[in-house]
Amino acid sequence: MKTVPEINNQSEVKVSDLLTPIHDSRIYEVLEHRWKTLVEQQLFVAVSMLKWNCFDHEELFSAVDSYWHLSTEVRLNLAREPLFSYAVNRLLHFASNKELLGDSRSWCYIESIIEIFNVEIEFFFCYQNTSSVQSTLEYDLAQQKKIKIQKEKQRSKLESLALDLPHASFRFGEGDYYREIGEHFLEKYSNKNSALSTRSAFSDLHCPNLNNRLYQSLNLILMHLPDWYFDLQFFTKVIVPIETPYATGFSVDICRGLIFITVENNILDTVDHLIHETAHNKLDMINDFYSILEPTQGSTFISPWREDLRPMEGILHGAYVFTCVSHAFVDLQNSINDSNGFLKNRINSYYHQVSEALATIDRYAKLTNVGKEFVDALHKWHKAIPV
Repeated sequence: MKTVPEINNQSEVKVSDLLTPIHDSRIYEVLEHRWKTLVEQQLFVAVSMLKWNCFDHEELFSAVDSYWHLSTEVRLNLAREPLFSYAVNRLLHFASNKELLGDSRSWCYIESIIEIFNVEIEFFFCYQNTSSVQSTLEYDLAQQKKIKIQKEKQRSKLESLALDLPHASFRFGEGDYYREIGEHFLEKYSNKNSALSTRSAFSDLHCPNLNNRLYQSLNLILMHLPDWYFDLQFFTKVIVPIETPYATGFSVDICRGLIFITVENNILDTVDHLIHETAHNKLDMINDFYSILEPTQGSTFISPWREDLRPMEGILHGAYVFTCVSHAFVDLQNSINDSNGFLKNRINSYYHQVSEALATIDRYAKLTNVGKEFVDALHKWHKAIPV
């Protein structure tokens, strides 16, 4: 049983406290605060850079101004919305590349960012069941002419998922922006000569059978892996089902809280994907607050999970997420019948793969002091897996 650390102030949360499923709500509160602060800092830097380069786009600054006029509570929730995080990162990338400012295509990029800002602000304003939210706004967002997104269009993009699960905040991401993010990622893995386009990976996904299997997977985690369910709630906001031979699941580091997964016929495989991709999001957030690797590491290494060589960051992510899934499956062994040995075989396979990855990390990784603490804790957590 994990010992719950005493949290007296934000600085006392150690990276090793975040490695395993988080038991203390106060740690979540610290992460919430740090994440909001980080997003606001990124947003401030990006807008400042755009102004410094004399690229004055009235609608963009109006959308950002609308965000800063919201209450702290509302901004905190918006900062954790995947599309809002995505918009801030795109804006920061755009502002840091001066050559883009003179590109005629920059207008469509900027307009896309404006729309994302407005989508997220409109979404929160219209669909959150918090009666106090409206009174906390410093002015009525509904009267802002700059908000172009119609309510019905937004509702069709973000459908509620598993509403009868306690405190469920998961959404079924099927809108255009999620497609754009997913397609861009899948293009890296797809065979350009294949008749299967990346867009087909996102088509015809609103079917009862798929929804039922996804619900069953989430419900299994809730009933038998409650600690993992709470982590899943915090680090995953939107789930996008995919069906493609190029990936069983993926997440995007600049769009926190968004995961793409294959909803398998075998519920345990889907549980694997959910915990796996959530762990990627969690490690990305941890790395934002506590840098684990030194910044200059351009070499690539053999990965136990991929045929191509991977950067050290990829090896570290693999070691962490497969350790997470292994521990979740160990916990699951105590709750369900594993007569066919599915869980046992998966745990054994992942254990040996992670051992190989940790050996690569020990030999080649250039770790920060916090990174050494993280990897040491990961070693101990890995060795605790019964194989």
